[in-house]
Amino acid sequence: MTLNDGIKSFQKSIDELAAKIDDTVLTQKLKAFVDADEAVKTEIRQEAAAEDVDLVVAILRTELLSPGLTPQQIEKVFNSYVAWNNAVENVCSSPSFFRRASEKR
Repeated sequence: MTLNDGIKSFQKSIDELAAKIDDTVLTQKLKAFVDADEAVKTEIRQEAAAEDVDLVVAILRTELLSPGLTPQQIEKVFNSYVAWNNAVENVCSSPSFFRRASEKR
């Protein structure tokens, strides 16, 4: 019963993410990674590490998994990745971020 509840919880999270992404090809590609053989997963992880990109970016752009992405989808993934990195860097380097963190102590 616990295992079934856990699976339902994961499926709910996956469904919510799919709705936010609103691109079935991207979500199919992520699912293909989850269902892939360990050898394929390892190869994609190694590509991500070698190219110093997030695993999700490596998964979405790899040709080892189907479906393939259009150039527009690849651009969307890359731009999102760059925007995320910039947001994280700007928040973490912001003096107000450090001030808020120290005020919580």
